[in-house]
Amino acid sequence: MPHIKMEVSDNIEISNAKNVFLALQKILHDCANVPAQNCKSRLYVATNFLVGDEKTPAFTHLEIALLEGRSSQVKSQIGEKALQILNNTFASDTLGTQITVEIRDIHTPQYFKKVNYAK
Repeated sequence: MPHIKMEVSDNIEISNAKNVFLALQKILHDCANVPAQNCKSRLYVATNFLVGDEKTPAFTHLEIALLEGRSSQVKSQIGEKALQILNNTFASDTLGTQITVEIRDIHTPQYFKKVNYAK
Protein backbone atom coordinates (compact mmCIF):
# COMPACT_ATOMS: atom_id res chain seq x y z
CA MET A 1 0.00 0.00 0.00
CA PRO A 2 -0.44 2.40 -1.68
CA HIS A 3 -0.57 1.31 -5.31
CA ILE A 4 0.37 3.93 -7.90
CA LYS A 5 -0.69 3.00 -11.43
CA MET A 6 0.04 5.37 -14.27
CA GLU A 7 -1.31 4.68 -17.74
CA VAL A 8 -0.29 6.74 -20.77
CA SER A 9 -1.02 6.60 -24.46
CA ASP A 10 1.93 5.49 -26.55
CA ASN A 11 2.16 8.87 -28.31
CA ILE A 12 3.42 10.50 -25.10
CA GLU A 13 7.18 10.47 -24.57
CA ILE A 14 8.12 9.06 -21.19
CA SER A 15 11.73 9.50 -20.22
CA ASN A 16 11.29 10.33 -16.56
CA ALA A 17 8.77 7.89 -15.07
CA LYS A 18 10.99 7.22 -12.06
CA ASN A 19 11.12 10.95 -11.24
CA VAL A 20 7.34 11.20 -11.54
CA PHE A 21 6.93 8.24 -9.18
CA LEU A 22 9.36 9.77 -6.70
CA ALA A 23 7.42 13.06 -6.78
CA LEU A 24 4.15 11.18 -6.22
CA GLN A 25 5.68 9.28 -3.31
CA LYS A 26 6.72 12.61 -1.78
CA ILE A 27 3.15 13.87 -2.09
CA LEU A 28 1.87 10.74 -0.34
CA HIS A 29 4.43 11.16 2.42
CA ASP A 30 3.71 14.87 2.90
CA CYS A 31 -0.10 14.59 2.75
CA ALA A 32 -0.77 11.17 4.27
CA ASN A 33 2.45 10.22 6.09
CA VAL A 34 3.02 7.21 3.80
CA PRO A 35 6.58 5.83 3.89
CA ALA A 36 8.11 5.58 0.40
CA GLN A 37 9.02 1.93 0.93
CA ASN A 38 5.30 1.10 1.10
CA CYS A 39 4.59 2.47 -2.39
CA LYS A 40 4.27 0.15 -5.36
CA SER A 41 4.50 2.16 -8.57
CA ARG A 42 4.08 1.01 -12.15
CA LEU A 43 3.61 2.41 -15.62
CA TYR A 44 1.42 0.99 -18.38
CA VAL A 45 1.64 2.19 -21.97
CA ALA A 46 -1.56 1.86 -24.03
CA THR A 47 -0.94 1.03 -27.67
CA ASN A 48 -4.59 0.57 -28.67
CA PHE A 49 -6.73 3.48 -27.50
CA LEU A 50 -9.16 6.18 -28.53
CA VAL A 51 -9.67 9.41 -26.61
CA GLY A 52 -13.16 10.82 -27.24
CA ASP A 53 -13.48 12.39 -30.68
CA GLU A 54 -9.70 12.49 -31.15
CA LYS A 55 -9.46 16.25 -30.58
CA THR A 56 -7.20 15.35 -27.66
CA PRO A 57 -5.29 12.42 -29.13
CA ALA A 58 -3.26 11.57 -26.01
CA PHE A 59 -3.96 10.75 -22.38
CA THR A 60 -2.41 10.13 -19.00
CA HIS A 61 -4.40 8.53 -16.21
CA LEU A 62 -3.15 8.05 -12.68
CA GLU A 63 -4.77 5.84 -10.07
CA ILE A 64 -3.60 5.96 -6.47
CA ALA A 65 -5.16 3.34 -4.23
CA LEU A 66 -4.76 3.88 -0.48
CA LEU A 67 -5.92 1.89 2.50
CA GLU A 68 -9.23 3.36 3.64
CA GLY A 69 -9.35 5.86 6.46
CA ARG A 70 -7.99 9.06 4.92
CA SER A 71 -10.31 12.05 4.95
CA SER A 72 -11.82 13.44 1.76
CA GLN A 73 -9.71 16.54 2.31
CA VAL A 74 -6.46 14.52 2.36
CA LYS A 75 -7.47 12.56 -0.74
CA SER A 76 -8.41 15.79 -2.55
CA GLN A 77 -5.06 17.33 -1.62
CA ILE A 78 -3.22 14.26 -2.97
CA GLY A 79 -5.28 14.33 -6.17
CA GLU A 80 -4.77 18.04 -6.84
CA LYS A 81 -1.02 17.87 -6.23
CA ALA A 82 -0.69 14.70 -8.33
CA LEU A 83 -2.60 16.37 -11.20
CA GLN A 84 -0.20 19.30 -11.05
CA ILE A 85 2.82 16.96 -11.28
CA LEU A 86 1.33 15.12 -14.26
CA ASN A 87 0.34 18.34 -16.02
CA ASN A 88 3.82 19.79 -15.56
CA THR A 89 5.34 16.57 -16.90
CA PHE A 90 3.03 15.51 -19.73
CA ALA A 91 1.15 18.57 -21.02
CA SER A 92 2.21 19.50 -24.54
CA ASP A 93 1.66 22.52 -26.77
CA THR A 94 1.82 20.29 -29.85
CA LEU A 95 -0.27 17.31 -28.69
CA GLY A 96 -3.70 17.63 -27.07
CA THR A 97 -3.67 15.64 -23.85
CA GLN A 98 -6.28 14.58 -21.29
CA ILE A 99 -4.79 14.13 -17.83
CA THR A 100 -6.85 12.50 -15.09
CA VAL A 101 -6.25 11.39 -11.51
CA GLU A 102 -8.31 8.96 -9.44
CA ILE A 103 -7.78 8.51 -5.71
CA ARG A 104 -9.55 5.48 -4.34
CA ASP A 105 -9.82 3.51 -1.13
CA ILE A 106 -8.65 -0.05 -0.65
CA HIS A 107 -11.07 -1.70 1.75
CA THR A 108 -8.95 -3.15 4.55
CA PRO A 109 -10.93 -6.38 5.11
CA GLN A 110 -10.36 -7.33 1.46
CA TYR A 111 -6.65 -6.40 1.28
CA PHE A 112 -4.00 -9.01 2.04
CA LYS A 113 -0.24 -8.55 2.14
CA LYS A 114 2.82 -10.72 2.75
CA VAL A 115 6.38 -9.43 2.47
CA ASN A 116 9.15 -11.98 1.89
CA TYR A 117 12.57 -10.56 2.62
CA ALA A 118 15.73 -11.84 0.91
CA LYS A 119 17.83 -14.08 3.12
